[in-house]
Amino acid sequence: MDMKRVCCLLALILALPVLAQEELLQFRGVVINAQGEPWAGATVTLETEGQAPRSVVVDGSGEFVFEGIPPGSYRLTVQAEGFATFTQVFDLDRRVSRGMLLLFANPEGGWDVRLEEPREALPPPPPPPMPPPPEDKGYAEVEVFYGTDRALQRNKPVEERFGPARSRWTGLHRGVCKVSVPRDHRMGEIERPSIWKLEVTPDPRKHMVLLGLEELGQNGFYKRLQGNMTKSGGRELLVFVHGYNVTFHDAVLRTAQLAYDLGIDGAPVLYSWPSRASLSDYTRDEATIGASVFALEPFLRELAARSGARSIYLVAHSMGNRALTRALERIALGMRQGAKPMFSEIILTAPDIDAREFASLAQTFRRAGERVTLYASSKDGALKASKQVHGFARAGDTDPDVLVLSGIDTVDVSQVDTSLLGHSYFGDNCSVIADMKNLLRHRKPPQERSPLTRKEKGPGLLYWVFPAGASCPTAG
Repeated sequence: MDMKRVCCLLALILALPVLAQEELLQFRGVVINAQGEPWAGATVTLETEGQAPRSVVVDGSGEFVFEGIPPGSYRLTVQAEGFATFTQVFDLDRRVSRGMLLLFANPEGGWDVRLEEPREALPPPPPPPMPPPPEDKGYAEVEVFYGTDRALQRNKPVEERFGPARSRWTGLHRGVCKVSVPRDHRMGEIERPSIWKLEVTPDPRKHMVLLGLEELGQNGFYKRLQGNMTKSGGRELLVFVHGYNVTFHDAVLRTAQLAYDLGIDGAPVLYSWPSRASLSDYTRDEATIGASVFALEPFLRELAARSGARSIYLVAHSMGNRALTRALERIALGMRQGAKPMFSEIILTAPDIDAREFASLAQTFRRAGERVTLYASSKDGALKASKQVHGFARAGDTDPDVLVLSGIDTVDVSQVDTSLLGHSYFGDNCSVIADMKNLLRHRKPPQERSPLTRKEKGPGLLYWVFPAGASCPTAG
């Protein structure tokens, strides 16, 4: 804060002595600025002839106190950064000690002063009436923080504020969105208007709706995020990286749905890379996701250093795994030998990445997390199409061979995913969401997560399978 621009208020409150028989006074004060914030660091000195000066540096609460002050003539000195030293001599007696000395720091760097006379004590005011209970809107609100290297389109509606083009500058746009979640929300669903129900306009009481978007600077972003962490008990941070063919708007709704269904006690954060959000632009998305690694890596480092989170969970889907695994590899390479992992859990769902490349990257990136979990399926139509395009097996496809690596928990969800394409089970399938909730909220290893069953691929290589017909258990 530039102290020469802000008009600050220094309020010195002089209290009645507690040892009247010895004529000793207590000198108490508080230093605040015009916004009502404590002004820590100001030095207050009280001195009189024949006694050593007493000095107090105002602490973070803005308060200071001098005990056992005999009545007499004193020189008060106040020193504060950016202002000339204030000095005034006055007689300290009972009348003065019950008054209030006000010092105003003026814009020119000097001080103005006045003494408020003692006032008769007034009876305490009656307690304010109880506020009425908050109105039930019929929906909950989830704050989704975001970082994106998409181009900003300020003239567009909030749903299109960040489009498919790359940002022209090298930094990230940061901010926060508010999303409605209807009271009757069902796990695994993103409720939207349905033409079959004759619904055209989104209704927050029935649908998940992007209610608003607020752009924030870097410092404002982390101040707001730290505030959310402080208010939460768990201080959990869920970071989601979406896949191919996804708009910013859809990615925000998915992040809110995941955080709500997983019961995250803290805050969700979306990293949205500039997907073209078109089935025909697969190769363009491949080029873009490669470039986004260099924005995602420092963003993850920032979140670990500045969010105030106790636990950080990373979740990536489909092509988003390419950016996340490569960013984590760069982070792991920069870690000291034996350093504590930066992230609590890393969850890689339906990764659209070459299986051999994934195995090579995993040797390094797994050091960045306390645990790494791979969800894969043999019924993933999107990954089968990707295999045809590239000619090689994908890490998230268990057909014909499941990928099992040392240090990574592989979970085969083939038997519970009954969707048409079989690619979005991480957010659509309640059994998978319940398993992820046990993993994240309760930090349970796979052998303790019902109804997973153990399979053996080879000596010392275990993976885990959902049995056919697994229901949606209550994850608690």
